[in-house]
Amino acid sequence: MAPRRRRATFNDDLPRRIRFEREARQRGLSFTGRFEGKPRRLVYHVPILVPVYDEPRTLTITMPSSAEPGIVPKVLIDGPICLRHRFPDTGGLCMWWHNDSSEQIWVPADGLLALVGHATTHAYCEARCQRGRPWPRPEAPTTHRGSCPTCRPQP
Repeated sequence: MAPRRRRATFNDDLPRRIRFEREARQRGLSFTGRFEGKPRRLVYHVPILVPVYDEPRTLTITMPSSAEPGIVPKVLIDGPICLRHRFPDTGGLCMWWHNDSSEQIWVPADGLLALVGHATTHAYCEARCQRGRPWPRPEAPTTHRGSCPTCRPQP
């Protein structure tokens, strides 16, 4: 029996990574990517400005080893947090709901630039929420997890 061929992981597939980063590089997005931790994961650090509020933040995007559809990276952002829109187990940004349609969610084929776009929009929504304004996009039908230290009650 022939040995089973293992599919290259996202971390090990250089052509896939180049395609993933291509549009971000073409558009001049500033980012660094390096391997960190055990198990080894590709981690991007991306400085952004929160739209409207011009607050500098840094995204930390940890890619899963696989780049298959349905596999999503963990996206963190520094600065004040909004517990309502973070995953409780990882602190990652909760940008999609499991019932969202495939057109609404990011998939690896969309690339790094599109993922940063989703995260930047999320950062804007959090900044708005922290100022006591309503969340400007559709939300998953869940309740606020405990008290969020940065979100003010909405008027």
